[in-house]
Amino acid sequence: MRARIELIELFEMVELGNFRETLEDRFENGDYDTLQLTHLSAEESLVRTPLEWGARNWLMWVEFDDNRINAVRFRFQDSRYERPESAPQDKTFVSQEK
Repeated sequence: MRARIELIELFEMVELGNFRETLEDRFENGDYDTLQLTHLSAEESLVRTPLEWGARNWLMWVEFDDNRINAVRFRFQDSRYERPESAPQDKTFVSQEK
């Protein structure tokens, strides 16, 4: 459970529109001993909690557009599309295009 608390604390610190480096700085300077930050591509990073036996682990997906944070979402490790019920709501920019 400590890992989920850390993940939510990091989520609350992340603001849409900030640069990728801001996420890295917050992660490195925060007290996130149980979490792992992985950059998957220029468009996505992932923050993982440690595996828990019999649990559905949470992941925090961070999406970037032009090196700026565009979305932050909680998902289960085994499903990129299923949000944990008790997780905070996604943070996403709403497109103004119609």
